[in-house]
Amino acid sequence: MLIGKGDHNQGERPQSTGKDNEGEIEFLEYNVKKTIVNGIPAIEFSKRIQQILLKDMKTTVVLKFLGRNIGYIALFNRISSLWRPSRPFNLLDIEMPIS
Repeated sequence: MLIGKGDHNQGERPQSTGKDNEGEIEFLEYNVKKTIVNGIPAIEFSKRIQQILLKDMKTTVVLKFLGRNIGYIALFNRISSLWRPSRPFNLLDIEMPIS
């Protein structure tokens, strides 16, 4: 489960830098280096992409629920009442497919 502000979408169009109008990060070919390290796939990002990702992650919380299930709306309401966020937030279940 990811909680953060803004959209959490990832694009791969090689025409611009930074973010486009929809909030997607756009990669140039030299911004991503894919390798295999000790048989494990690895991805290395350029400094520019690292800065963009870290900037967005400053306001992201990752939650792992152990043992119990909770509905999306129930969790959203619980977080809103407990944390009383000063700005709207997005809630994303990373184990459920996005349609």
